[in-house]
Amino acid sequence: SERARDLGRDVAWRHRARLSPADRALLVAAVGPDYPGRSSTRRKLDAIEDGLRLAPDRVELWYLQADALFHHGRVLGMAGWEAESEGGFRRAVELDSSFAAPAHHLILLHARRGDLTRLGAAATQRLAREPDGSTADFIRWLAAATGASGARDAPPLESMTVEALGW
Repeated sequence: SERARDLGRDVAWRHRARLSPADRALLVAAVGPDYPGRSSTRRKLDAIEDGLRLAPDRVELWYLQADALFHHGRVLGMAGWEAESEGGFRRAVELDSSFAAPAHHLILLHARRGDLTRLGAAATQRLAREPDGSTADFIRWLAAATGASGARDAPPLESMTVEALGW
């Protein structure tokens, strides 16, 4: 729940001095350097980049960076945001192929670009790993709706979960 998440952030922030430098960098990147206040996206990106310099093997940092660029790069006027976002998602998947969120975002990037070959390949790969996951129906629907290579029939919308529809 949101309340439990907020409590966890508060506890972690209060005890951040006890964390390793890499874990502290991840915490600052995740909640923002101005926590418990709000940090701008630019300040969060700076914190994430600091974390990546310290701990380039942390999958969560690659995901946080790619996700921030995916959602805010264009608005921030950042040149190359899309390619950088894709690179971060790819690195996160390389580090942990079970981490679904970066794989899902890669699928969305391929769809956004109209790259149906890569979309089909990414969808097939993700569905092979997690054929019945919470977003599997969305991936099937997107692949079929776009005509991606290797796509199967899309599930009927009325059979999809709220999470799948949200994606």
